[in-house]
Amino acid sequence: LPSLRAAPRLVRFVERGAVLLVMYVAFCDAIAADVLHQTSASSLVVLLVAVTGLLGIMLFGLHAATKRLGLVPEDAAALLLCGSQKSLANGMPMAKALFGAYPALGLLVLPMIAYHQAQLVAGAIIARRYAARATLTNASGQP
Repeated sequence: LPSLRAAPRLVRFVERGAVLLVMYVAFCDAIAADVLHQTSASSLVVLLVAVTGLLGIMLFGLHAATKRLGLVPEDAAALLLCGSQKSLANGMPMAKALFGAYPALGLLVLPMIAYHQAQLVAGAIIARRYAARATLTNASGQP
């Protein structure tokens, strides 16, 4: 839509605001269910290691696929950034629809919250690396 292209800052603000709101609701549900007090520190560490490992496996597999397919850097970045993304914005409404007012909903979505945070950090690192490569390529004048 031409009207949306005319206001990229507004679109970005609304998009980020929606994701922030979903994250806030998920975090509030987890706090309301007293998830952090119900979960031991060792369980949280195991969860974080498992979630990070799962994301690492996804990214490694996608990176191998980009090499095997011979994708250009722009397409490889898109595959890496989009292929591993499992959105909390989709998962939370689905969890609420499936489990409703289940008292331990916050505990059930804790892995999803942790994965979402890990994918945001990994995505930022990947995006910066591809942006740096693009800057170097443009500066050297090579395609």
